[in-house]
Order: sequence, then structure tokens, then C-alpha cells
Amino acid sequence: PPGPGGGDSAPWRVHGRSTVLMATGGALPKNVKAAVSDCAYASIEAEMRHLMAERRENGIQIPPLPSHVAFSVLRRTTLRRGGYDLRHAAPVEAVTRSKTPTLFIHGAQDNFVPANMMNKLYQAAACPKSFLWDSADHATSVGTDPGLYWATVDTFSGHLLSTELNKSLYQNGTGFCFAIQEAVHKKQQKNNQKIPNWQLLNEHPDSKQLYEEMYDHAAVHL
Repeated sequence: PPGPGGGDSAPWRVHGRSTVLMATGGALPKNVKAAVSDCAYASIEAEMRHLMAERRENGIQIPPLPSHVAFSVLRRTTLRRGGYDLRHAAPVEAVTRSKTPTLFIHGAQDNFVPANMMNKLYQAAACPKSFLWDSADHATSVGTDPGLYWATVDTFSGHLLSTELNKSLYQNGTGFCFAIQEAVHKKQQKNNQKIPNWQLLNEHPDSKQLYEEMYDHAAVHL
């Protein structure tokens, strides 16, 4: 959330999208199939240097320390108090190990997280990837052009989900197929006639359950 300064310009604003990219560089649960990164930074160090330089240019008073010294002080403090090395907060390194399909989104007018950071992330990413480059400011792409934003996200996710669903049904739909075959066999015996599988499935009293079973088989493996 934004700090007391409010808005996207608060220097302590939490960057969940960068955390997502960090996560894709490690082991993830099997049900995680894709990631969407909207205006992530390449590294916390690069972001801190950018913000300090920008504030100096705009005449905002900040501690009179070179950015690399300020980061070094903050890094040592974090190591001592939290046991965490800020140098490791580098999505640009994590994505080199990623296998998670990722959609990168960034606005060309973003001055909080420099727009050129998306290019660094995209080029470094080893995973299947796509991108949306628009004219938005920081974290405002969805509001600047909602139609373009959601069409891009839907196309990206829809392609992945349809691919996974088809793969899952092919590999793991055995139980569903057996259920249909058993229902066909029983009704044919009862009526002494041959009924098309699709018609039988729709007429069968358990058709809803059979449909749900098919998607349950798929969902387990998605």
C-alpha cells in the first residue's frame, strides 16, 4: 500500500509484481500456470538509484549520500536486522531461471519504475513470454485502456488454458471415457438399440455429473 505520501510516487510502495517475478525463478506449485507482471522493476538496487536521482532532479530533499552508498547502508541494515540481502531482490536475475509463461506489461510514461526496465526483464526471461507496451503512467495501464489491457490478458491466459486443458483431457480423461462407455453399454442393453454417444450423454440422468467429472479430471492437472 502507499505510504503517508500516497499515490504511486511513494518510495516505500510495495511492489507485488516484482515479487511475482522473483517467485517464477524458483519452484512453484503445479497449479501455477502463468504470471502477469505489470510495471515491475528489474532490481531493488536499480529502482532505489533511479528514485534518488529523480528526487534530486526535482529538488526534493533527500539524505546527501551517493545512491550506491545509501543502498550499501540500507543493505547492511537489512542484513543485520532482517537477515535478508537486498541484492537478492533482483527479478531480472530470477526470470533467467523461470519456466513460467509470463506476460510483461509496462507504460511508456512510467517515471516511477523506468519503462526501460521491462525491456531488460523481457530480454532476460528464459520462459515463454509476451508483452504489452502502452502509453500509461505507473500502474495505470488497466485504467488507461481497459479494453486493450484485458484483451491482452485474456488472449494470453486463454491460449495457455486451452492448451493445458486439451493436453489434460487427452492425457487424463480416461476415467471420463470409461464412464461414457459404461453408460452406453448399460442403456444399449436395456433398450436393445444403438444410441450415439453424444445423445446418450445428454439424455443420461447423470450427464451433469459426467460433464463435471471430465472437468474435474482436467482441473486436477491444470
